[in-house]
Amino acid sequence: MVLADRAAEYARQHPQTVRLCWVNHRIAVCEASEAVKMCAVPHVAACIVGAVADDKVMEDLLNRLIDGSEQ
Repeated sequence: MVLADRAAEYARQHPQTVRLCWVNHRIAVCEASEAVKMCAVPHVAACIVGAVADDKVMEDLLNRLIDGSEQ
């Protein structure tokens, strides 16, 4: 399964809000499912510095999407 699919499935099973930190220093709070959609698009993810979530599994999945890590 592709990382984006795993992250989307995890977000569906564990609904939560996450914070996305953008390169312009803006912080956006959104639902995990929306964050997955943004982090999975390479040109959007390039504008995101990192993701922060209370659930560290979700946080790790989002940050791996941001970094382009498929492992």
